Amino acid sequence: MTAKWGKRFIARRLPPSTQWTSRTPIESRFLGTRSKDFSPVNHAPVLVLIALLGHAHVAPAQHSTLIDDEALHAIIAETSGELGLKHFERLLEYSGFAPSLGAEQTANDIAEHMRTFGLADVRVDTFPSDGKRFFWAFRTEPWWEARKGDLWVLDVETGRARERVASFDVHRVHLGRFSTSAELETELVDVGRGDRPEHYEGKSVAGKIVLASGTAGRVHELAVWEHGAAGVVVYRVADHIERPHLIRAAQIVPFIGPRGEPPGFVFSLSYAAGTALTERLSRGETLRVRAQIETETKVGHYPQVHATILGTEPSLPEVWIQAHTNHRNTGGGNNLTGVGATLDLARTLQKLIDDERLARPLRNIHFV
Repeated sequence: MTAKWGKRFIARRLPPSTQWTSRTPIESRFLGTRSKDFSPVNHAPVLVLIALLGHAHVAPAQHSTLIDDEALHAIIAETSGELGLKHFERLLEYSGFAPSLGAEQTANDIAEHMRTFGLADVRVDTFPSDGKRFFWAFRTEPWWEARKGDLWVLDVETGRARERVASFDVHRVHLGRFSTSAELETELVDVGRGDRPEHYEGKSVAGKIVLASGTAGRVHELAVWEHGAAGVVVYRVADHIERPHLIRAAQIVPFIGPRGEPPGFVFSLSYAAGTALTERLSRGETLRVRAQIETETKVGHYPQVHATILGTEPSLPEVWIQAHTNHRNTGGGNNLTGVGATLDLARTLQKLIDDERLARPLRNIHFV
């Protein structure tokens, strides 16, 4: 069930006293929700819970054809958008993309919370990943994790670090995935978009760091593997008027060069930060920068969490609920928002069943 379809489906079956609010997410967060309002923002897991319980034991007298009023109000009272948000904020502390240390930490965190909620058969499966193995048509990726990623603009006269324009410690998304370790001081060269061969005509970039607005993978391919640059700094241009400070997630794909060589590195900046550098270079200023990067690449595995709410007839086909954890910290537009909502969905349903406020479902509900 998609969220959009689910909302329409359930809205037609809610009791007359339960209405959708017209508030925006910001209004709902700061103004709260009226007692008789059903807010899809604050109670997102409710939609899925009602659909899941459609075949539970339903009392004959009811206003809703999908679930009885008592169960409906128990779900609304128990579910919490705020707890889902807390899960999201906690998981953002891990670095993200799988396979990586951050992905393993994310999986273990989710599994531990599922155990705390009381779900059954909680486990973390692993699938080998080395950048060479294939699962059907999917080529696996190497395990990659960063410990440090700083980019400084240096003082021309003293050579000392004057301005830090990117830091992995501040924003994980500043450092591109699959970047390799490096420590150097060199010149920054603006190549425009940097994603076409003609953008490098008449420019010397060998051993230097390229500044560009194109996609990280293509810019890196031309600048590093074709023209010998040490690394790349890219900045976001999409919807830059509305979001001038948004940083896009960058990764070096392909992560192996055309002659089997390893990648260089990529830093990712916002439109505001990137254009500030291009303007200084366009005025004829020479910018020397210091890049300090510490990363590790090796054979690893993809983790996958499983947890189950047991049904009364486990021989029936299961209902699966999936949430996608592979992410990089880019703010609210992040795969982990769905994970946060799914964790509270699991907590709500298991607690209501344990408290005998909801009938146990016929089928197993399997979270993945």
